[in-house]
This record gives sequence, structure tokens and C-alpha cells, in this order.
Amino acid sequence: MIKNNRKWILILLAPLLFISCNEEQFGVGKQNSSVQTNPVETGSTFVCSDHTLIRPPVDLLFLWDNSTSTNYIHPDKKAALNNTLNYISDRFDYQVMIAPLVGSGNNNTYFFSRAGSTPSGVTHISKSSAVSVIESLPLATGAAEAGGARARDLIKNNMNNSIFRPNAYTIVVLLSNEDDDSYVQNDYGSNKNEAEKLGNGITHDLLCLKGGTYNGSYRNSYSSYSTNCSGVPKLNASMMRFLSITPSGSFAYRKISRNIAISQNYSESDWTNLSVSSFSNIFDQVNSVIADQVIKHRYNYWPVAGTNVEVEPSSIRVFRNNGTQLESDEFSYIGKQVNKNTRYHPSLGEPYTGHMIELIGEGEVIFPSCLRVTYNAPAAYYGYCHLSSQPLESSIEVKINGVKIANSKWSLVKSGSSPRYFSSKNIRIKSASDFSEATPAVNRSGYFVKLDPSVVYTDSQTCDVTYHSTGQVN
Repeated sequence: MIKNNRKWILILLAPLLFISCNEEQFGVGKQNSSVQTNPVETGSTFVCSDHTLIRPPVDLLFLWDNSTSTNYIHPDKKAALNNTLNYISDRFDYQVMIAPLVGSGNNNTYFFSRAGSTPSGVTHISKSSAVSVIESLPLATGAAEAGGARARDLIKNNMNNSIFRPNAYTIVVLLSNEDDDSYVQNDYGSNKNEAEKLGNGITHDLLCLKGGTYNGSYRNSYSSYSTNCSGVPKLNASMMRFLSITPSGSFAYRKISRNIAISQNYSESDWTNLSVSSFSNIFDQVNSVIADQVIKHRYNYWPVAGTNVEVEPSSIRVFRNNGTQLESDEFSYIGKQVNKNTRYHPSLGEPYTGHMIELIGEGEVIFPSCLRVTYNAPAAYYGYCHLSSQPLESSIEVKINGVKIANSKWSLVKSGSSPRYFSSKNIRIKSASDFSEATPAVNRSGYFVKLDPSVVYTDSQTCDVTYHSTGQVN
């Protein structure tokens, strides 16, 4: 009986063992799958305003000694003098007239300019040929040297053809190995006092042509214009200089150079001794005081980010380069734009394609200001949690940020009655209320639980799923 009883016990226990080990309960160890989302993406741009550089207009008159006495200038020095033309700064809108020191009117005069202008009354040349032109100026014999009056008359007679322009920087560069001796009668009687008196008289005429606030204080019997400069055409020049390259005994030319400079509050350094060996610095002081003209650009739209990123409008912050922040009513997000002009002055321009803001009132930018714009990407939402192996549904436990959520807040994605395998599924959704797929996609392969809208997770959060696996991958 005992043996028989054992058989019945085994027979009775067998169904119980089978019931407690049905198919779902055969797990292959506890597993954990985790999705760690990235922090919210941030970005910034730092952009500075621009400007338009207007090359300052600079008009130069080169008066070059063409008397026979220049034969006594050493060829090396003569070459160095002629090369002075090449020291004209390229940052200027220059116009250059070359004329013989001893001559009449515009005869044997030449002209070149950066802009390629072609005024009447002169022979047009290229800058590269200017040195050879100077070397070929015709020699004059037996005539008195009147360089001061020559400069005055050439400027006056070449204003209407725009060689010498209104409001430009007007510069005379005179080379002579003697002095202005137009005051000397019958080739004798030169003296320092009379030479300097001549220099004063010519200074008056040149300052009349310059225009401005000159009071006539240099006028004397050698002047051609009245004390108040009445009837004299005026350049209203931004600056006038008389750079003379002459011997130390050239009292008239030195006086003109000094007077013209100090009348405009410049230190007297516009005379260069012909005896020096290099003339490369002749324009240094002049160049240093010729101001670049800058047009400040003004902006009422500004870049935020390119088209390849997304921007959360409410996260945008705008900072000036002094660290102060624009108020919320000083800018407005206008979305993605294509070739939208950022600048409105001096003309519409500097287009940008991408996310942009409109600058309002005090928020507008004027050169040389800069703006730093910071922003966050829109929040990313995730509506699914990932399981790498096929799970036993009853063993699944889901945690969001380490906190277990109720089983009613998730559901296993199935195909029929079995967990569904995906070779690639985007777990990112548009929002907690819209489970449509969002981009850029965050794809996983495996099995998934779908979350209730109330427990959808976002940036810098985790979804951990622990479960028993059936041992089947797909």
C-alpha cells in the first residue's frame, strides 16, 4: 500500500508542478535594459557688426625739378627720389598729377589714379609707368624757378576737371635742388629775408585755395589773392600739405612747408633735406593724420543659429559685448529665414539663412557692437522604453528616473498576443500628447513598452526596465 500511495502522490503532484511552470514563467535570468537620454542641447553665436571703409580721397601734385641743374644730382639719389611715387599708400583713393617744376600750364603733365579716372587736360598714365615719365620730363633752361606759384596755379586750374577734388586731402610734393627764386631781379640779389617773404605770400594763396577758416595773415606783396580770399575757388580741403625735398638753403620752399603745416596745427616736418639718402618715410606724418572714413552699419535683424539645429524660442537670451542683456521687448524670435537682410543702413544687406531674431528699439546694433545669442534646443520627449530581449510580460518592472511606475502606466508593444520585435524603432515622440515620431530619430532594435502620456520622459532622464527574458532575441 505504501508504494501504491507514493505513486498516487506523484501523480497528484505532477499536474501542480506543470501548472506552476507554465510557458510564461520559464525565465532566463533577470535582465535590465536602460535608455539614458542626452542633456538638452545648448548653443550660442557671437557675431559682430561691420562697417564700410571709404578710402579717403587724397590728391597729390608732384612738381619735379626739370632744370638743367638736376644733372648734378647723383643717379642713385635721383632714382630714390623718383621712387617716392611708390610710397603712396594704397589705402587712399589717390589721384596724382605729375608736372615739371619749370613749365607752363598743363604742358607735359601726367595723371594716374587708383580709380582709373580720366580727367581732361592731362596725359593719362598707369602708376607703374610714373617713374619713367618723371625721368623723361623735358629739361628747361634759362628760366627762373617759381615753384610756389607753379603749385598754386596748377591746383587752381585743375579744380574744374576734378583732378583736385572738394573735401579731399590735398598734398603738394615738390622736388628741387635750388630754391624758388622768382623774386630775384636780373639773376642777382637773392637773400633769406626776401625768400621767406615770398614763402609767406605763396602760403596765403595756397591757404585761400584750401578754404576753411584762414584769416589772411600771410598775405603780402607776393600774394595774388586778396586778404579775405574773395573770388578764389575753394577746395574746402580736409587737409593741405606742402612737402618739399630741397637743399637746406631753400628758404622760400621751407617757409611754405612750415607755414602750411603749422596753420593746421601739425608739427613742422614737411621739409626733407635733399642730402639724405632715403626718402621712404616722406609720407609718414601725412599718412598718420589722414583718417579713414568709416560708415557704421546698423542692424535690425540678427542671426541665432543655422538651419541644421532646432531652437526653443523661449530659451533665447541676447547679450551685448559689454555683458548687459537685452530685455525681452528689445528682440523677437522670427523663426527660420532664407536670405534675410540683417542690415538696414547704409543699405539693405548682409543676408542670413537660419534662425533669426528681430532687434527692436534700443536692441538694434550699430558698429562696432557685437551680440552673443544663447539658446537651447527644444525639449526631446520619449514615449517608449527599450528591452533588448523578448520579455516575460508579467516580470516587467519599469522605472523612470529610478522611480517605479505603476503597471497601468505602460503597455508591452505586441504583435497579436506576443511581444513584437522591431529591427529599428524611433523611441522619440513629438510631445506627451502627440506620439508621432520626432526627428532627429533615436532608434533602437528590440522590444518596447509604450508609456502613458503622464510618464513620458525627456532630456537627461532615464528609463530602466527589468524583466525576465524568454531567451529569445527576436
